[in-house]
Amino acid sequence: MSEELKLHNNDRIVLAEHFAGKTFNDKIVVDFCKRNKIAVTDAGSVEDFIYAVDYDKRMTTLLPLILEELSKLEYAGEYVSDQERKRISDANDDISEHIAQLLEDNGMWYRETNLLQSLAGDVAQIFATAERRINNMGATVLAEIAQEKLGDPLTLRALSNERAQIADRKAKKIEKEEIKSELCNTSAEHNEKNYVGFGGASGGGAVNYKNEAVEETLQKQVKEEKPVVYE
Repeated sequence: MSEELKLHNNDRIVLAEHFAGKTFNDKIVVDFCKRNKIAVTDAGSVEDFIYAVDYDKRMTTLLPLILEELSKLEYAGEYVSDQERKRISDANDDISEHIAQLLEDNGMWYRETNLLQSLAGDVAQIFATAERRINNMGATVLAEIAQEKLGDPLTLRALSNERAQIADRKAKKIEKEEIKSELCNTSAEHNEKNYVGFGGASGGGAVNYKNEAVEETLQKQVKEEKPVVYE
């Protein structure tokens, strides 16, 4: 018994390229397969092969053009002006119009337009995979750091205790900042009370900003100042 042939992708390409643009039926296809030692298939399958090869060629041309348009996508920052946000939105909308024009110019079939969702899904999957890689890397590094500090094996009890200590340190830090803020407010109120203005007969003049520490320093300097002798 002769070895049964299997239809490989290269065989499908050979069949598609040979029969593209030609009229054929099952008998013609079978004869061609036997002459070229290709697994026998039918005319309907060959039509599918022809379409698939043609679609792949068009998408191979289209994909770089689509990605070039997507590279023009602009990010609208959180605090950009309304005018700038509208400009970015309009520019991003133009990208979809340009992509639609590319599909039209490069022979996309009407029935193929839904296949763009498949392409969008591929792009989304790329981002999802990248996110997963980053998360896995971060988790691995953090676990190793935790093991070095808390011990190996890393237990839930050790993690729970460390979490409690971190929360305590954060609470103390916040309390310290609150005390510091209160002291600053108290000092500002005190300085405001010691804000003194003086001027001349013309109504103009300068201002003198004092607090107790400054006043004490000034008085000490006056007491230590030597008299000036005029000759």
